[in-house]
Amino acid sequence: MSNLREFSDRLYLFHKEAEYKSLETLITTAKDFYIVELGKVDEKAFARTKLRGPNPAEKKKILLSWMKTQIEKINQIVRRKSDNDMAAAADFYSLLFRKDGTVIYDNIVYTINRNTNFYRMRAAEKYELFDRKGLFLISDKLENLVGDYRFNPSGYACLYLAPNLYLAWEECRRPDFDKVNFSRFVNKREVKVINLTILQNMIYREHFLLAYLTLLCSAKTTDKDKHNYQYIVPHLMMEALCSSQRMMEANRKTPISGIKYLSSRRFDQKDFLFNNRNLSEAYVFPQHPHKDEEEVCPYLANLFHLTEPRSFFLYKTHSINFQNRSAIVSNYQESLFYKLEDLTKKDKVYKWDK
Repeated sequence: MSNLREFSDRLYLFHKEAEYKSLETLITTAKDFYIVELGKVDEKAFARTKLRGPNPAEKKKILLSWMKTQIEKINQIVRRKSDNDMAAAADFYSLLFRKDGTVIYDNIVYTINRNTNFYRMRAAEKYELFDRKGLFLISDKLENLVGDYRFNPSGYACLYLAPNLYLAWEECRRPDFDKVNFSRFVNKREVKVINLTILQNMIYREHFLLAYLTLLCSAKTTDKDKHNYQYIVPHLMMEALCSSQRMMEANRKTPISGIKYLSSRRFDQKDFLFNNRNLSEAYVFPQHPHKDEEEVCPYLANLFHLTEPRSFFLYKTHSINFQNRSAIVSNYQESLFYKLEDLTKKDKVYKWDK
């Protein structure tokens, strides 16, 4: 028998071990794995939870029954979405949100304190620095360049942020680090997001529900995939969130701004460098409806501020003045080139063929 922390750890490692090559094998494998692992949890582990039931044994029994029903409902909705059933999105929405846009379960929301640090990275084709605009969000005028990603369909840009620079690099598929640009983002007010992760301390039944949804939203992808069936459930999640935002704003209430999620890069990148669960939790923030003449979503532009982009290559090359705006120095003796030259002057010289 296991405890709830071990159950959480097993779910977190699901995609490291699981094999699936279609949507159907993904949802059936996830379902079977989840139910088996939940069944292994010792009844005593449920004593401190806030689940329904007069005692730990009944709490586990009621939770298992409820989760089986919810999982079957979710999987059927996902199948319908895959078959282009237009009503599937509305049914998925009703799993988490009420008609007025508010969440059914308060404990699925995570609050991000004001002035929290995030990072975003962008690869460059050459050694260059972008401006802030280039690191923020692609302009609506260039929506034809927006591809299909985990939480956004093609043509609809979302703001993806990471809590650390390493994950920002991984999310970009490990581009040449010398050529990337990166900025630090800061939220200017408190932000609420859907916590689509696997908690290590599950207390409420909605924690167990979101853990299953996380399995479906963090499936591995490969560059060989022509159709990313792994994105169907994340797209449903984003569509539900956007519908909630519109409802909340129509009722003059503060909407939930985004989704906190587990990056799939921890397993579809075999040599993820750090064994730290916190390093693999990323964020995505959708745009809000705005006027055509507004090049960038005003909601996100007001919510996040960012530093001038930096480049590691330019940092190494102009390390003395890295705190300045351009990170470029005019005095050659202050550059890395000069320092390297100075080092080589200490080396002995030999004939070319020695």
